[in-house]
Amino acid sequence: MCKENQSGQINRINNTFSAYWSRIFLAFCLCLLLAKCVCADDLTVHFLDVGQGLCIYAESGDETLLYDGGGRDSSSFVVACLKQQNVEKIDYLICSHFDEDHMAGLIGCLHAFEVGSVILPEYQKESDLFISLMSAIAEKQLAVHYAYA
Repeated sequence: MCKENQSGQINRINNTFSAYWSRIFLAFCLCLLLAKCVCADDLTVHFLDVGQGLCIYAESGDETLLYDGGGRDSSSFVVACLKQQNVEKIDYLICSHFDEDHMAGLIGCLHAFEVGSVILPEYQKESDLFISLMSAIAEKQLAVHYAYA
């Protein structure tokens, strides 16, 4: 994205702006999915304590959603919690943004569970962890749906 300033020069808008709106859009998508679940009588939402970061697991009937997965230190905890809930499949695996404390636990979940749909923000990040996430998605031959702001 580019923006022209008053002197006619073009400046690049920081990726942070795009990342911010991607998070807003993903949060909106989460609300829509949860709203769909709220119409059902059996919505359960779990907020997993992953320390710094975020991890929300929701289930309604036979549909499940995982929004972020916490950091590296939380990955095995998230997988263990979901297995304790008898999770076998995650229908919607959503990553709000590619910071370590939101994405690392999702990699563990990709390896541990069957996954239906993957929803990611539309930008990319140069990091080993991002490469690991995309490799895990490719190994399972999952289609990625990108959220655009």
